[in-house]
This record gives sequence, C-alpha cells and structure tokens, in this order.
Amino acid sequence: DSETKTYEKVLTAGVYYISFERANGTGTYNFKISEPKKSYTISIPQKFNIKRKNKKSLVLTWKKVRGAIGYEIFRSTSKSGKFKKIKTVSNKTRYVDTKLKKRKTYYYKIRSIKKINNKKYYSYFSKIKKG
Repeated sequence: DSETKTYEKVLTAGVYYISFERANGTGTYNFKISEPKKSYTISIPQKFNIKRKNKKSLVLTWKKVRGAIGYEIFRSTSKSGKFKKIKTVSNKTRYVDTKLKKRKTYYYKIRSIKKINNKKYYSYFSKIKKG
C-alpha cells in the first residue's frame, strides 16, 4: 500500500459492503452502521451563591435543574488549584459546608447529574465561586 486514497461520505444507518483488491487477491467486507447516538443536554446549575453561616461554615445554594437527580459539589483552597468532590446531594439545592478553618478562603464549583437509560450524565461545571 504505497498510496492510500480517502473518500468521505456521510452514511446513514444500514449495512454496507466494501470491496477491495490486494496483490494476493480480492475480498469483500461488510459492516453495519448504527443509528447515531443521541446527545443529551444537561444544564449547569444556575444562580449558584455562597453565604457565610458562621466562622466555620458556608451555605451553598443554586437553582434546581429540571430533570436532575442530584448535584456534585467540589471544593479547593485555591481558585486554580485541584478541586476535590466533597459531597453529592440528591433532590436538594442547598448544602452547608461545615468544619471549615477560620480565616481560610475556599472555592467551590458544582455540576448537575441526570440519569438517562440507567446511565448517569454530568453537566459542565458551574463558574467557580469564592466562599
């Protein structure tokens, strides 16, 4: 195969046959193209806010995402640092993060979770908020 030619065509679902010629003979392959997978849109939690409850705890709130089964909450001690998942909540749009250190700044981001055909899908992350 010193020269390869590429042909591009959009194929629909169905069975296709490819014929080819080789130096030692010819052959035919068949392959099946399946229906394209559906893409699902999962909304990012909106109106994400953080308020101080007391010196050692913060209250995170956000607007409910239609169809979401839960939300994952991530925290970091630096805006560009490594975020760690601290909690997954179901059917809530509020979380109180307790036992925080005094005079320490924390950064949070959240994402929503949907379940479609028994599989979990995640939204993109919200904007990072400082608490």
